[in-house]
Amino acid sequence: RSASTLQYQILCAAVHLLRMEEPMATKCQFLGNFTGTTNARGNVVIPNTPADQSIVYKAHRSIEVAPSPNNTMRKVLIFATLLDAQNKSYMRMRSRLRGRKPRLVQLLPSLEHGGYKRWVKEVAAVLGLADKKKLAMLEAYTGFWSILRQCCGTQMSTHFRQVLQGDEPPNASPCSKRDIGEIEAELLATSVAQAFGKYTPTLIRVSDHDGVLTGGYCAAANRAIADGKYKFNDDMRQVEPDLPVHNRTGGFSSVARS
Repeated sequence: RSASTLQYQILCAAVHLLRMEEPMATKCQFLGNFTGTTNARGNVVIPNTPADQSIVYKAHRSIEVAPSPNNTMRKVLIFATLLDAQNKSYMRMRSRLRGRKPRLVQLLPSLEHGGYKRWVKEVAAVLGLADKKKLAMLEAYTGFWSILRQCCGTQMSTHFRQVLQGDEPPNASPCSKRDIGEIEAELLATSVAQAFGKYTPTLIRVSDHDGVLTGGYCAAANRAIADGKYKFNDDMRQVEPDLPVHNRTGGFSSVARS
């Protein structure tokens, strides 16, 4: 796994921040979830985008860009992630892009060494997001989301899944030391989630196979995983979240439904 969802999440939030006064002008979609987006060659086709919209797409297959109506020019920026800088990995990526050159390629080792803030800064630089307040909003949101990505839901880290199911000791995963419900509440309180979550549910999910974060989703989802009801990448969108309640710090904790 090359952290492509993290890059997608950063891009989605960053484009929203660039068009902060027009929250409905930005959309974020995983093309694999939509019908009619592959052609006879099995390639994902990036559809035409309305002139007044900015759309962030995520795809795992080879991509093609649909012809523009009336031969008008379309601005398409391609971002990619790779496990490493080996020539074989790079050539495979270029093959999937069908000759288009990505504006930014982010390598997994750079995330491991520089953390999510490095990726945030790299994406922001390419997009021209230079406002310090907006950059701080993006960093805060991404920090909480990156923790939940590892510690909550159907695509959580393998180590924490094993901890929850009793196959590994708690010290096998740093998630064991975190208050996941509190972090979920902190994410929902960020400027990004508050301003754009209702327009783009992607921003308040940890994956497209998970339910919307509510302040009580992670507790319910992780309990279901601990009970062995769900395997990696199973659809968990129907999991009923716990009821969130305010705690002493002004955030949320969760109470299981009876």
